[in-house]
Amino acid sequence: MTSTSAVATLALAARDRTRASRSWRWSSLALITLPWLILYFGGIFNPGLLDDVDSVYIEIAREMMLRHDYVTPFIDGIRFFDKPPLMYWMAAGGMHLFGVHDWAARLPLALGVLALLFAVYALGIRLFASISPAHAPDRGGLYAALGMALSIGPYLYTRFYIPDILIALWMTLAVHLFLIALDRARNNSVLVIETAKSAAIRSGSVDAVLLSEAQRAKSKHPYTVRLTTTVRAFQPKNSTLLPMLGFAAVLALNLLTKGLIGIVFPIAFAILYLALTRELSLLRKLSIIPSTLVFLAIEIGRASCRERV
Repeated sequence: MTSTSAVATLALAARDRTRASRSWRWSSLALITLPWLILYFGGIFNPGLLDDVDSVYIEIAREMMLRHDYVTPFIDGIRFFDKPPLMYWMAAGGMHLFGVHDWAARLPLALGVLALLFAVYALGIRLFASISPAHAPDRGGLYAALGMALSIGPYLYTRFYIPDILIALWMTLAVHLFLIALDRARNNSVLVIETAKSAAIRSGSVDAVLLSEAQRAKSKHPYTVRLTTTVRAFQPKNSTLLPMLGFAAVLALNLLTKGLIGIVFPIAFAILYLALTRELSLLRKLSIIPSTLVFLAIEIGRASCRERV
């Protein structure tokens, strides 16, 4: 295969991946929703509240409603700062809408499971579209989501009110948003090919918009083709800003759900992935400063609300 056709293949693969990432199908979403309706929505009405975690979380949410104070958690009149507040807010929101019932407090968590299934579906499409049938590019995502929906672990961990499912949701979203940003950073990088100017211009397989002489590439990246001429394949200049802002917002929500591990795990995954793929140099293209500002704005806003109380 010539270097020109290799670049054409890379460009077409990137475009196919973009199309596949948008290949959500209503029939697949309905099939994913069906076991959720039976197992998770149908399961919010029993069992009753259990000791410890169930009663603590939901009693704090009930007292938030009674006090009209959604910043400082109380239980039996005593301040309780042992846990981050997002789970309290979710239960309080459900009871505010539907009344003080255990099922109303559990409803937001059940909706979180549905969001997790859709998030797994979307991530599965991105990861497995290349090996899924052409007529069903979402098959990998569908199987992944159904596997999650029918697993015993998620079901058991929603029988009582704990944040583990939400952590899985934020982690899944964080990984997906990071991969979207990373793909955009890669697509905006220079594709290096070994060919002559005239060959690249005459080729109908690559939309060349920039062609310049360059020294032989010395990159050790395994996916870099070493050569003397550079071509930028025609790609939309998609910015990494939006997915990275979403990544930062998800980190903030994870921190509000479980504390410090909510930011340690996603960031550790991102750095380890870049290190293993020898792409740490792409960090500077991932809108780190705006993302950090968004994360700090969310957390400082919550902290300032607590200080005023």
